[in-house]
Amino acid sequence: MVAGLTALERYTSIADDRVPTFALWRNRVPTGMERGDLDVGDGPDDAEAAVEFWTYDPVRLADGDCVDRLSLYLSLRDTADERVRKELVALLEGMEW
Repeated sequence: MVAGLTALERYTSIADDRVPTFALWRNRVPTGMERGDLDVGDGPDDAEAAVEFWTYDPVRLADGDCVDRLSLYLSLRDTADERVRKELVALLEGMEW
């Protein structure tokens, strides 16, 4: 599932990071490691993607291949980046309650 700034870009007008972000249910991590789907690199400069390990399966609430708006908001709400904070407000304004 697309997450982080990669997902925020899909919902708002903010630009994504150089490295795409994905969410994965932490219960699937061992299987991903065993199959070779997940590989820990040497450092952030070598990363092809960032993976957030979530305590619940993001697929259950997903909007297509993207995490849901509320989960995305909660995952980014503590950021110090004012650009992101502004877009998070826009993200919630676009939700039906």
